[in-house]
Amino acid sequence: MPTTKRAREIDDEENRINNAITALSKRKKTNLSEHAREWKVDYYKVRRRLQGVPPALSKGGHYTTLDPTQEEAVGRTLERLDDLGFSATPSMLQDIANDVLKEGHNDPSISPRTVSDDWPRRFLKRYPHYFVRSSKVLAKDRGTVTTRGLNNSSNL
Repeated sequence: MPTTKRAREIDDEENRINNAITALSKRKKTNLSEHAREWKVDYYKVRRRLQGVPPALSKGGHYTTLDPTQEEAVGRTLERLDDLGFSATPSMLQDIANDVLKEGHNDPSISPRTVSDDWPRRFLKRYPHYFVRSSKVLAKDRGTVTTRGLNNSSNL
């Protein structure tokens, strides 16, 4: 059962591709591009499935650091933060992912894997329904304000 909106969309698309291929086998004339348009699926995806190429998601992807259940855990953490009224920053997202990796690590002889600095951007590209804010210059400046500085500015 797909858990995210994107996973449901992909699952729905794969079902339509499978239905299109099943219906295609019952036809006498096979104009693949016309048939793909009727089923509202990508011509090249239907063609690749007919050639025996599985969907990209079933291959697991290249250079994946987190497995799907770990990515789901990261997503649940982001949703929990959002429910509490917090929006994670990219560095927080990276820390969450590294914590999930550390939790799943069970070999004491080697250190746990970590995600790269670019991982949060790619994660958000895969799951666009998650929102992560970026820190703004003004927000950083607010952290440096002191009480003495406020008192001096009120005397102006």
